[in-house]
Amino acid sequence: ALEDMKKAVQLKPGDYKFYNKLGEIYFEVTDIDHAIKSYEKSISLHNDDAYAYLKLGQIYLYQAKPRETIENINEALRRDKYNPLGYALKASYYLQMKDTARAMSNLLTSIEVDPDYFPSYNDLGFLYSLQNDVRAANYYTNALRLKPGNIQVLYNLGKFLQDVGNYDSAASCYLQILKGKPAHKSANYNLGYVYFVQGNFEQAAGYFSTSIQINPHFVEAWLGRAM
Repeated sequence: ALEDMKKAVQLKPGDYKFYNKLGEIYFEVTDIDHAIKSYEKSISLHNDDAYAYLKLGQIYLYQAKPRETIENINEALRRDKYNPLGYALKASYYLQMKDTARAMSNLLTSIEVDPDYFPSYNDLGFLYSLQNDVRAANYYTNALRLKPGNIQVLYNLGKFLQDVGNYDSAASCYLQILKGKPAHKSANYNLGYVYFVQGNFEQAAGYFSTSIQINPHFVEAWLGRAM
């Protein structure tokens, strides 16, 4: 793919979109320096392209270069203020800066500009869950509205409900996960924990046993079954 894209760029060197594609492929093969150069070339050909600025911001975010990160994200948003990814990346930047309030504000903005932007619902659910805030469940539920049956969101929702003591609803989430992925180690273990707390010891032992079968080195599952 990389060699073909290089050939396309040689044949049509003035097309900025080709450099964006080249940057994507370089990023996939972790050639970060060439990815940066490709996006910079795209910008030099078409300075109004928000996408290239966003991708540069994303790369610098991974590299933990805060100044370059925020400069490129802000440049992207100046060109496209309704791009939800820009605000989501800005949220990640503020999380790196340990400014959770601003991170959450930007995630909220991302779903204001695009009410169907799935990643921000999931991220808001996670951040609210860290605060044991019941709004976490609302954001996870909205994420599931957009992607019904998403295993990661179901697990996150189940774990939050478990942590706040809503065991029946937590168990429902884990059971949904196991319908599609019976070998999900953590869902089996957490179901064992939920049933143990509720006093359903036979069911708890069964799910702890399944976790052990999946991973014989799962220490917590051995401890749970022993209890």
